[in-house]
Amino acid sequence: MKCIRHLACTNGEARTQEHMAQANEDEIRTYAHQLWEKAGRPEGCDKEFWELARQE
Repeated sequence: MKCIRHLACTNGEARTQEHMAQANEDEIRTYAHQLWEKAGRPEGCDKEFWELARQE
């Protein structure tokens, strides 16, 4: 059985990782939108711009 202290640490780490993942996703979304606007806002290319932003 894990001690309460270990469980709290593990839960805190999970929340931190979740927060970092959400922050990273927000950054990708923002950058993908910027790329899309620079390209003249083409329709139907959202996945391509997401992938470009994710790779950079």
